[in-house]
Amino acid sequence: MRRVYGASLMKAGGAGRVVALILLAIAFGAVGLTLIFSDLSPEETAAERALMTVMYCFFSAALIGYLNPKLWPIGVLTAWGGVFLGFPIASALLGAFVGSVLKSKRVIPRLLDRMFPRS
Repeated sequence: MRRVYGASLMKAGGAGRVVALILLAIAFGAVGLTLIFSDLSPEETAAERALMTVMYCFFSAALIGYLNPKLWPIGVLTAWGGVFLGFPIASALLGAFVGSVLKSKRVIPRLLDRMFPRS
């Protein structure tokens, strides 16, 4: 075990995983940036775009939190495109936390076992 950048203890090779998650979060943030600042389509309203942006930030941050529950705050990086607006950051923070809880409580594997029981 070793300490990586003052974060929680991780196994060997953990630094590469953290860097990969940070790069993934920044890539998700680039997509979020285009969601926030691109023009609306003729049939789209601003409220629909805001809801879509919040949902995107929530689910992308939940994926980051699920992949590494100990460092779930990295998921906030998915909302870097909307840093001045605030609402994507709150959504990403909540999503990252939910993703880490889903992983630590093993909710997804138990749900899949119930849906598709092994005979």
